[in-house]
Amino acid sequence: MDRRLLKTSRFTIRRGLAIAPVVTSSIARRIVEQLTQAYQKFFIAAEDVDGEYYKHQGYAYFRKADYAKARDFLIAGAGESCRDPEILSTLGRCCQNLGDRPAAVAYLKKAEKIAENDPDILRALAECLYADQEYAAARVYFEKARRFAASDAELWFRLGVCCANTGSADQAEHCYKMAIAQDPARFEYHQSLGNLYQAARRKKEALASFRSALHAQWRQERTGQGDRL
Repeated sequence: MDRRLLKTSRFTIRRGLAIAPVVTSSIARRIVEQLTQAYQKFFIAAEDVDGEYYKHQGYAYFRKADYAKARDFLIAGAGESCRDPEILSTLGRCCQNLGDRPAAVAYLKKAEKIAENDPDILRALAECLYADQEYAAARVYFEKARRFAASDAELWFRLGVCCANTGSADQAEHCYKMAIAQDPARFEYHQSLGNLYQAARRKKEALASFRSALHAQWRQERTGQGDRL
């Protein structure tokens, strides 16, 4: 849609509405009103088309990892009063990738209020808060997301980190063990469990976890070397 045409036509509509009361002929006045209604319907439809175009472009730029353009197009297409959780969550991810975490959290929380049980939105919000080391708030959303991804090792691990940093050592131990059960090859999971045991002065268990971490790291490095050969 040509914006100059849209602006000119809107001026025509306003002018038509202004002169309608002084038109003496009832037929002429009716014609002016009908034309005005037709113009209004046409340009409302044109704006809807523009909105869909902007949203389509926004998603396209998001897939290309051009988050600044994606954010700008989505805002232009949806407006600040948007209540579409998919658009809001995508805007949140754009802002997160652009380093604007306060805006990211705001968009994601707005999306979560509309779609409370959307696992992707819950996870994105938890990850955003986790990146800001807001462990208490992140823990709440990881707990909610866990209901939909009980076999996700990384989710269990990050939930464990949140528990460990909010004074819940027992829950942290459980989460680290769940992460290890899902993916025993990740040395970070064993190491974090070892750190937890060490802080609790459970030396024997800490030593066993650190040994498991070393073995996992050795296997990981060996596999990486084999892939490069």
